[in-house]
Amino acid sequence: MATAAPYRPERDFRYIEINRRLRELRLERELASLQQQTKGYEETYGLDNLHLTVAKAYLAKLLANVRVVRWLAQSKPEYLSEFQAIAELTSLPTEAPSAVE
Repeated sequence: MATAAPYRPERDFRYIEINRRLRELRLERELASLQQQTKGYEETYGLDNLHLTVAKAYLAKLLANVRVVRWLAQSKPEYLSEFQAIAELTSLPTEAPSAVE
């Protein structure tokens, strides 16, 4: 019959310390990844905002043309409603869609 190893509390503390350190390392890597993503968003925000502003102005100009609106209403009503929503934007949404990733 094999005998059980004697209980040694210092082993338990080492195990706990190792697990704590591993969790810290994982959190540090995740934080670094999130900081990198945030930096990327900050770098592209201005350009994306410019593109949205130009697209909004162009759509507003298109929707000022009665013939274009009539054609969209008859042929692509779902596009018309989306175009109108974009042309009427006064500010950017504050939350990103939840289905990102």
